Parts: sequence; structure tokens; C-alpha cells
Amino acid sequence: CILTVYIDADSASMERVDKIMSKLKTKWDKAKIGHSSWKEQFIGIWFIDDDAEDDESDDSGGRGNLALAYVLHCLALPWKLLFALVPPVEYCGGWLCFLVSLVMIGGVTTIIGDLANLFGCVLPFMENEITAITFVALGTSLPDTFASKTAAEQDPFADASVGNVTGSN
Repeated sequence: CILTVYIDADSASMERVDKIMSKLKTKWDKAKIGHSSWKEQFIGIWFIDDDAEDDESDDSGGRGNLALAYVLHCLALPWKLLFALVPPVEYCGGWLCFLVSLVMIGGVTTIIGDLANLFGCVLPFMENEITAITFVALGTSLPDTFASKTAAEQDPFADASVGNVTGSN
């Protein structure tokens, strides 16, 4: 005796299940992309830029460029390791990346403030607070200066550069 059971699914239920499965597949694909980009972020920390290695192969004596690249890489390695902990934007709709970035910015600001305060202790002719404020002012103005310089070099009329200088000061 053989028993055969047929289960007929309701078309509305099938559509609901298909929608849920497609949403899960989309989110799972995003999670896989985020995981692979985070993995690449940690792997990329250990390598030096290709430009420095390409310069070394030139006959123009690029050994200085490669040595400088190694020194800068060693100096930046702890910071690269620290900031590689920031997750990709594919996780939690970007909120996790945003919150971890805020924590990192707060930590770096604290470190720079403490270093500026210590530097102020070393200088006998200036108060600690004035030195710290000067370092913070330099840290916020120098990137704008370099952005304005780059914009002035790339734009024939330097409109972006003038707008950046006017807006930042």
C-alpha cells in the first residue's frame, strides 16, 4: 500500500514567502559584500602602495621613494589597524559605520588634544591652552588650504577655491 500526499499551497502564501526570500537574499548578498570589503580592508593594511614599488623599478634612482614609503607605512600602520575596525557601510544600513566613526573621531580628537597639551608643557613661553587651540586651528584649517590649492590648480577660474576659502573662514 502506497500513500501519496499532495499539498497545494495558497497562491497568496506563496507570494508572501517569495517576497520574504528575495528580501533575505538581497540582504544576505549585501552582508557578503560588506564582509569581503572588510576583509580586504584588513588585508590591504599590510601592503605598501604600488606607486612606491613602481618608482623603485625605474632607473631614476627611486630607492629614496621606496625607503620613504616604508618609513611612512611603518608610521601609519598603527593608525591603519585602528581605523580598519570601522565596519563597511553595508552593515546595519550604514549606522554601525557612522557610530563607530564618531567614536574614532572622538578618540583621535582626545589624543591630539592631549599631545598638544603635552607640547604646551614643553614650551616655556606659551600656555598649554593656547598651544592646544593653535594645534586645533591648524588641524582644521590646513586641510581646507590644501583643498583650495588643489581646486585652484584644477579649475581655470578658481571658483571652487575662492568659495572654499570664503566658506571655511
